[in-house]
Amino acid sequence: MTRGYFVLEQSGTVVKAAYLPADAYLQYGHGQEIIKAYAEGNEMELLEKFHERTDKRDIDHIRPGWYRETVYSGKDDFIEEFGYVLTNSSLSIYNFGKFLFRTKKEHAKTWLEVINSLDRFELAYLYSEDKLCYQWNQYHALFRDIARKINKGKSFMDLEQLLKDKNYIPSLLRDDHMMDVFHMPDRPAYQKPWNKGNASATFIVMREYGKWKVFLQLPFCRIPILSVYTSEKKAVEEIRQLLISKEPEMESFSEVVQLIEKYKTDPIIQEKDLIGLRKLLENKEQQRPWFAHQSRFTIDWIIEELLQRMRRRTD
Repeated sequence: MTRGYFVLEQSGTVVKAAYLPADAYLQYGHGQEIIKAYAEGNEMELLEKFHERTDKRDIDHIRPGWYRETVYSGKDDFIEEFGYVLTNSSLSIYNFGKFLFRTKKEHAKTWLEVINSLDRFELAYLYSEDKLCYQWNQYHALFRDIARKINKGKSFMDLEQLLKDKNYIPSLLRDDHMMDVFHMPDRPAYQKPWNKGNASATFIVMREYGKWKVFLQLPFCRIPILSVYTSEKKAVEEIRQLLISKEPEMESFSEVVQLIEKYKTDPIIQEKDLIGLRKLLENKEQQRPWFAHQSRFTIDWIIEELLQRMRRRTD
């Protein structure tokens, strides 16, 4: 749950406050509701509604340092995720105590449209097609740039020209230390999940004898695909380059894996059904080949693995 505060300040002092115990998100949460009310001139009515819901024992204790950094803030102070601060002239929004943006009445409707489409702005400003990830360290810069444009008179339609098509789907590779099942202190192994919409795959980077290798998870096993590298960073970079250069094959790979999983888990499928699966895979191989379809992840291998699994199930 995302928490925050909605307050009215005068000269840096809290005059009226409300605690948002959940759904304090800027987008898809109370943030949109607050900005909308401010744009329509109903902000005080909304504040009063939230104020009435707040435990009265807490209201008198709410201070600016609980939702934004002040001159009295310490590095270990706890600050809620979002702060929505009304003054006589503006509405300011804070994220983990840091200033995001400020709007006056005349720009509030434009900001509301921006927040309604915030995921598209994040995609345009933060997503890297080279690194296959969002660069969240640029989050505050995103708002600074949008604020600069709005303050210069840019409309939402002007800002929307900078965005990607609504149907654009980013390709995302997670590069963190999610330990793999075979991880050992002397042989570290980390999963690197990839997804693009409904397509997905799991890569594993593993260090053996001082060198890093890359494996790809299949429905029945994992296969080596890239090697050898002197660092995990270099191995992951090669995964990125593979995904960029072979994105259609990886999307098709995901479709095949999902199809196989259905055959693996459906108890009523019989050996005779594999004839139909083979024809389906042969057609797919002709129309849209999948990654590794001619090396390790072949049609013969897929059918044989499913066949053995079905026989073991009936033994």
